[in-house]
Amino acid sequence: VFVYFGNPKIDPQSQDCTKVNQVERRIARTDTPIRATLDELLRGTTTTDEKAGYFTSIVDGTKIKSVSLENSVLTIELDGKLPTEACKQAGAQAQIIQIAKQFSSVKKVIIQ
Repeated sequence: VFVYFGNPKIDPQSQDCTKVNQVERRIARTDTPIRATLDELLRGTTTTDEKAGYFTSIVDGTKIKSVSLENSVLTIELDGKLPTEACKQAGAQAQIIQIAKQFSSVKKVIIQ
C-alpha cells in the first residue's frame, strides 16, 4: 500500500499545500486494509523517510475513532484535530484523501 507525505525536496518550487507523494509501506493481510493503511499513516514518517525529505502534516498523537464505508463514501472520524494552520490542514486532508483514493471502493471521503 501507499501512504502519502509532503516532500519539498521532490518539488522545491511548489506552493501547493496539498501536494503529497507516495511512500510504499507493507501491511499485514487484513479484512480492513483501508483502516490498516490509515493507521500506518498515523505512525508517521520513518527515519529513512525524514532523511529523504518527507514530512507529515498530521498532528502527532491523532488516532482514528472509526472508519466506515457505505455507498462508496468513506467516513473517517479522528479523535484528534487537524492542524489549525490552513496550509497544514490542507496537507493533512490531502494525505488522508490520497490514501483513500488508492482503494477502488472509495469514491468520496469525509473526515470528521
